Amino acid sequence: MSYDIWLERRRCRSKINDATMGQLARGGTYRVCSGNEKVDEGDLKLNITYNYAGYFYKVFGKKGIRSIYGMKAKDAREVLLNGYDKLCKIRDKEEKLGRPFDDDDYDRMKSLGEDWETYCASYWHPCAKNAIAAVDGLVRLTMIAPGFTFNGD
Repeated sequence: MSYDIWLERRRCRSKINDATMGQLARGGTYRVCSGNEKVDEGDLKLNITYNYAGYFYKVFGKKGIRSIYGMKAKDAREVLLNGYDKLCKIRDKEEKLGRPFDDDDYDRMKSLGEDWETYCASYWHPCAKNAIAAVDGLVRLTMIAPGFTFNGD
């Protein structure tokens, strides 16, 4: 399972700032293209594994990452950056411990026989470092199309 999160134009005057595909972060799915290709409206989306949901609920509250749905990108940026800061604090704790903050995730890491760095290197494994990368991708979207509105799932 995953979150499909995108920005949509709700007013015809909203515009996309000049950006290239190389400036977009990508999640689990993406279209194949060169990094120099211009971003268009269909590219304003990010697929994020649901494996990070626990982190999103921890930093964004009851709705998790869905709390930005319906928000204009320029307004969601502050929410996302606040969550980013909270995730960085969790990441710092995890790195100090050398393990995921959540005990279930720690048990999963142990069962895989992986060390902390190897575990976090996989996009699919839940750790604050990976959740931060996803939030960073959403922040990048807010800078490319600030007048667009977040939607998802």
